[in-house]
Amino acid sequence: MLVLFGPAPRSIVSAFLVSRVTGAKPTPRDHGRQFYFDETTDADKVDYDATYREFKERFGGLDFLEDEKLYEIVEDEVFWASRYRSPDRFILIFSVLAQIEKEGTRGYLAQNSPESKELKDWIRRVTWEFRRAKGYMTLQEVDKN
Repeated sequence: MLVLFGPAPRSIVSAFLVSRVTGAKPTPRDHGRQFYFDETTDADKVDYDATYREFKERFGGLDFLEDEKLYEIVEDEVFWASRYRSPDRFILIFSVLAQIEKEGTRGYLAQNSPESKELKDWIRRVTWEFRRAKGYMTLQEVDKN
């Protein structure tokens, strides 16, 4: 079974929860790509609250989903990490989410593992490129048209 997810942080976290609950393999959703031999579930269409309730009963909760400030931090980090151009970016994101499940968000923020250090480095590179690009562009507000 495959669970398909998009580039949004909520979709990635939902795919992680569904994959842990059902044992499905998380796979990025590519438009035009079809899976003929595997059953698929869309992470954006599952009932998030019910999935998290089941995850919490089976594995315990995720601390960043319980705390709003931690969720904002992890959501922001997942957003920037998912923008890094590497074929294995989602594998690293899911491995860091698994480490957060085991050790908590503090271990990730303290960069206790090589994976968390790598993810933080990716985030630093992507945000640097974004700030650099903003220096060359002039952004103007567009009418609500």
